[in-house]
Amino acid sequence: MTIQEVISNVDTVKPNMIDDGVKIIWLNEVENAVYRIMKLRKGSENTKKPHLTIESDADYELLLPDEFSGIYTHYISAMIDYNNGETARYNNSMIMYNNTMNDFENYWYRTHPQVSDGKFGRR
Repeated sequence: MTIQEVISNVDTVKPNMIDDGVKIIWLNEVENAVYRIMKLRKGSENTKKPHLTIESDADYELLLPDEFSGIYTHYISAMIDYNNGETARYNNSMIMYNNTMNDFENYWYRTHPQVSDGKFGRR
């Protein structure tokens, strides 16, 4: 899924007046969380740390597989609700985000081998 597709999906399901630049900042927050799961916890050789900006290409392919792309929509929806002072809607959107992110983490851990740094014990 691309940046523009996510922003279009959010604007369709939750009409808002939030600037696209702010939505890209929120997308960057999700991408960094996904990056930490993919690269730092379980490893993916072709994953690079994202840094999305307003100047980013709208066709930039985001890290999450398409079946988990709802994570982006849920998070941006939650941030819109938070900024609009809609606490109940924010809570519902965050529950959806957290549940979907947990599903992704479980999927990632099941399908990718553990990366070892050679150290033993807690950090």
